[in-house]
Amino acid sequence: MGSIRNQQELGWCYAYGLAEILSFKIGKTVSAPDLALTSQKNSPSDDRWIVKRVTKKKDSEFSGGMPDWLFEFAKTDGVCNQQSVDESDSNVVRLKARLDQIEQQKLDKKCNLSEVKESIQSLFPLIDISKALKIYSESNYYNYLTDLFEEACKPRIKLPQNLAMKVKSYSGSSLKSRNSVFKDIENNLSNSGPALISIDSKILGSPRGQHAMIIAGRQWNEKMQQCDYILRNSWGKDSCAPNQFIGSCDNGDPVVSKFELLKNISTHYIVE
Repeated sequence: MGSIRNQQELGWCYAYGLAEILSFKIGKTVSAPDLALTSQKNSPSDDRWIVKRVTKKKDSEFSGGMPDWLFEFAKTDGVCNQQSVDESDSNVVRLKARLDQIEQQKLDKKCNLSEVKESIQSLFPLIDISKALKIYSESNYYNYLTDLFEEACKPRIKLPQNLAMKVKSYSGSSLKSRNSVFKDIENNLSNSGPALISIDSKILGSPRGQHAMIIAGRQWNEKMQQCDYILRNSWGKDSCAPNQFIGSCDNGDPVVSKFELLKNISTHYIVE
C-alpha cells in the first residue's frame, strides 16, 4: 500500500477506504475525493453536501456514505488516477471553502478568478486551466467541483467488470457469533489483499460512530502468541497514538489485537 492519506475535516472515510482497495486491485492510485464526489453526483440533489452548505449545516453531518453504494457508482462511472489530483495540503478543502465563500457572499465570479485559478491549479496540476475557468464560469453552485473533477480526470479508468463486492454485517451480533469474522478476514487478506471494514471509531480515541478503515496486514504478537492486525486510517501519518484499544503504531498505522477487532468491527466489505 502507498503512503497514509489524510481526508482532512471531510467526512469521506468511506471513499478513502475504497480508494485504497481499488488502488490495490487495479495497480494505479485512485483519487479518493473523486470517489466521494462520484457518490455525491449520483445522490438525489437534496442529499448533496453542497446543498447542505447553503443551509449552514456542518459538513460532518452529511458527507459520509456507504462503500457498497460507492463501489457500484465507481463501476459505472470509472475512477480517477491520483496523478490528476494533488490531495495534499488541504487542496480540496481550500478550493471548496473558496467556492462556498463566493456563493454565500454573492461575490462576482469574474472578480475572483485569480484566487480561484490558484486554488484550481493547486488541486489539479495537469488540468487545462482555460477549460477549468470556463467550467467554473458556466457551472452552477451544485456542480462546480464535480465538473472540475470530470475535466481533470479525463480519461477515467474503467474498473474490471468482473470485480464485485460482498458485504457482511456483524452489527448487533454477539461476540460468540462474530467468530466467523476472522475466517472471512483471513481469507480476504490471504486471497484478495487488504480488507475494507467499518469499525467503531472509539478505538481511535474519537467519539463513537462508524468509521471506514483498512486491515492492511498482520503482525505477530510474541506475548499473546497470536496475530495482531495492522489498520490503515485516513487521518494522516501522525494521527496514530497508542491507547487502551491500540497496542502500538507501525509506521503510523494502528495495530490492534484480535479481541479488539472482534469487539468493534461492524461490517466487512469484500472486493474480489
